[in-house]
Amino acid sequence: LLQLTALPLVPRGRAVPSWIWPVLKKGLRAAPHERFATMRLLLDALDHKQRHTQSRKRLLQGATVTALAALVGAVGYVALLRPEHLCVADAQHRADAAWSPQRESLAKHAFEALRLPYTADVVVRLSAVLQQYRQRWVGDATALCHNTWPRRALPESTLIARGHCLDMRLRELSALTSQLLVPDAITAERALAAAAALGNTQDCQHSDPAMHQLHSMAVPEQQKIDAMYEALAQAQALQRTGHFAQGLQQLEQVHATAQAQSYRPLWADVQLLRGGLLFDAGNLPAAATALQDAVLAGEAGHHDEAVARAWIKLVEIGGRGVSLSEAEKWHQHASAALERIGGNLALSAALESNLAHLRLTQGRRAEALTHQEHAVALLEQVGTHTTLERAKMQSSLGAIKSTLGQHLEAIASHQRAIAAFEKELGPSHPMLANALLNLGAALGGMDDTAGEIATYQRVISIWVAALGPEHGNLGVVHHNLGTALKVQGRTAEALPHFQQALTIKQKRLPADHQSIGSTQYSLGATLHRLGRSEAGLRAVQEALRIFEKQPSPSAPLCARAL
Repeated sequence: LLQLTALPLVPRGRAVPSWIWPVLKKGLRAAPHERFATMRLLLDALDHKQRHTQSRKRLLQGATVTALAALVGAVGYVALLRPEHLCVADAQHRADAAWSPQRESLAKHAFEALRLPYTADVVVRLSAVLQQYRQRWVGDATALCHNTWPRRALPESTLIARGHCLDMRLRELSALTSQLLVPDAITAERALAAAAALGNTQDCQHSDPAMHQLHSMAVPEQQKIDAMYEALAQAQALQRTGHFAQGLQQLEQVHATAQAQSYRPLWADVQLLRGGLLFDAGNLPAAATALQDAVLAGEAGHHDEAVARAWIKLVEIGGRGVSLSEAEKWHQHASAALERIGGNLALSAALESNLAHLRLTQGRRAEALTHQEHAVALLEQVGTHTTLERAKMQSSLGAIKSTLGQHLEAIASHQRAIAAFEKELGPSHPMLANALLNLGAALGGMDDTAGEIATYQRVISIWVAALGPEHGNLGVVHHNLGTALKVQGRTAEALPHFQQALTIKQKRLPADHQSIGSTQYSLGATLHRLGRSEAGLRAVQEALRIFEKQPSPSAPLCARAL
């Protein structure tokens, strides 16, 4: 063992740069306060050119003096002081902090405590998805370490950009797994989709060096921006697990501070997430404003991915009937932004799907079908981690086919989506019920009333078990089941489903919502057929009042009620 009390003299005739010896002497001082306080300071000293990159700083956070003492305990272990080895070890340590067997066990017990019928299936799949993501991150971080030391195989600006991107990906993982440790029913339902939505680490290889200028800032400013990115990741995890109000609240804590910063990529990310949260909360005009602000900040800060994502989300807003006149321009901007970043299959698929819904809103159903088919084909090229998103797009494709009267083709699309959902989520997951609901409508279009009824009954059993008997989703399916039963002549069986649909809708929707009017009409017609015409008349009169009160009253609906 080295004698720390008597420092060795500098050996003669060794092909070792002279600048190394003062560093080693300081590292071998007997008094702790005379040695390097952190591993990062030691590595700074070892880098004789003092070109310490931001990516290195982040990848080496957490290395301790204890590790240094262990490494210099014997001459034979000096090789372990090679910076790339320390860098890789620290990357693995940081990845373990984000997702480890201990965290996995805690999450499993927390999900089991919810006592929901589908959580056992979710936990098994979730563990595998997160472990695979962790391994991909460690692999990419390891490659970055080896590209940085012993010599820089890539330009310093490229290394900084990739390091920052990988930091953000690990923050996403850590923030999400923190949510999984304290899940509620909403988190449990969305957990797998949230894990699948984690940013692709491979995309970090294409990070624009012009965007990442944190290394040129003073340390206090860097720390302030790091803290805001941490809060941003937590707000994003809340969004992905379905907690939109809490996500907005979390984001508001850094909103004003981020806006005041000169670092425009941060402001682009804040406004992009804020636009998404406002969209999810139903405030589409405010969402559009935030997203357009994200575009401006992204362009100023060379954050091309944020620009592309913002334009794509704006096209989705256009598909909801907001600013149809602007939606075509938003689509053109989105296409140009995707071309600028060199193409991204997942984002291109999202744009195609959003464009399909825009065309559907415009009444251009044949074009909508073409765009949705293209979206599904693009996602099929991406990889297995997009299985859930592909299943959602397949279900949407089936719904578009139904609008064109292609019911047989629609059923085939829905069945593919259902098979994927069952494989990924198990037979009792609420997300599966959404696809089954669409299948039921397609079966009705084919006059397969028996199949339609059986499908709706399965939807109700899944949602009641997972969400409770009065969840808002159940209003639609009870109404649809009542209608199918009436078609089969089972009027008495249909009545309680219309009554339940009305009760749920009246609790969840505005009093004059058109959907309430539709259920009031069906309820009134059913009561009349059962000989209860006085009660039926009151229900139909209420339906007519609601139909006539709509901003654009529907003549056919009013005529039917009359």
